[in-house]
Amino acid sequence: MLGTYLGFMLLMSTSRDRPQAGLPFLNSGAIMGFLAGCALAGVWPA
Repeated sequence: MLGTYLGFMLLMSTSRDRPQAGLPFLNSGAIMGFLAGCALAGVWPA
């Protein structure tokens, strides 16, 4: 969830005056957070 929040913060800081596609930012943050959690747990998703 932390990765999703970081992606959301990146989305909010890019451009406030124009609409942005939010899904790539949120998904990439969630995926990076998942991979970081796997690395901390010492497992690798198969």
